[in-house]
Amino acid sequence: MSARHRAAAAAILACGRGQARGPGISHVVRNAEGRIVLAGQIPVGSDGSFQLDLRSKLPEGRFTLAAQIIVNGNAMNAEIRNFPIDTR
Repeated sequence: MSARHRAAAAAILACGRGQARGPGISHVVRNAEGRIVLAGQIPVGSDGSFQLDLRSKLPEGRFTLAAQIIVNGNAMNAEIRNFPIDTR
């Protein structure tokens, strides 16, 4: 795992600390240089769905969204997924 990915993973884990228990999605968004520009948690709906609207939160450019599902506050060994975002 690269230093950039370790930093993203640490930021994702930090977002989950002190939050209410239950399923949620922790996320960070990195810009093209690898800097974290957005981070937070998304609650999961009763039907298991979730939604993250980035349209008004990011300028034009290329980004990477890293996200992990946290259940009952357990973020140990969770898989972190990366998704490319292009707002241009």
